[in-house]
Amino acid sequence: MAPLIEAELAGQVLQRALQHGGDFAEVFCEERSGLGLAIDESRVERVQRGSERGAGVRVVRGETSYFAHVDGLGESELGRAAAAVAAAARGDRREIQALAAAEPPPLQEIAVAPAEVPAERKAELLRACDQTARSGGDEVAQVQASYAEGRRRVTVANSEGRFAVDDRTRVRLGVQVVARRNGAVETGFETLGGHRGFELVTEGAAERTAERGRRRAG
Repeated sequence: MAPLIEAELAGQVLQRALQHGGDFAEVFCEERSGLGLAIDESRVERVQRGSERGAGVRVVRGETSYFAHVDGLGESELGRAAAAVAAAARGDRREIQALAAAEPPPLQEIAVAPAEVPAERKAELLRACDQTARSGGDEVAQVQASYAEGRRRVTVANSEGRFAVDDRTRVRLGVQVVARRNGAVETGFETLGGHRGFELVTEGAAERTAERGRRRAG
């Protein structure tokens, strides 16, 4: 897994954060991206996309922590955050230990990266959910379904020599069915999600999720 910042830059940020003292320093970098869309009354709503990246720099001195956050992961942004916490923390200057990569966690089994799948294919999943749920007959009064995906990348480095990265992808599909019969209203909800790729919701998984939601509605 590729880090969000290189170890050399992370070391420079930590050194700057501790230039006026402190017992411990850490830089935490994060990047998030996601997509979501839904179908209601058999109409697919507009795709919503979002992404953000930023970093936090923390210095601990005794029982006090000093923290600064910036948007972006460039050298100048990280430098500003390090300078901010260094200005707040005062004490004896401390040198950081050489950074060494931590043992990476087991990789996720991602067969199909969600971001590489066209939005129209994801909309087709929602239409399949809608059609499957409505196949239950006239008793089905309303069907709503939603699809969401997200990816979170993290890189952490600290003055004790730790340098670690993580990369997580998640996919979620939810179906809600409202049925009316004999004057009573029943609602069924079913969801499918996990830290997997787009393959989680293919090969009939969407239809099976919608069918379980319809059955829960009675």
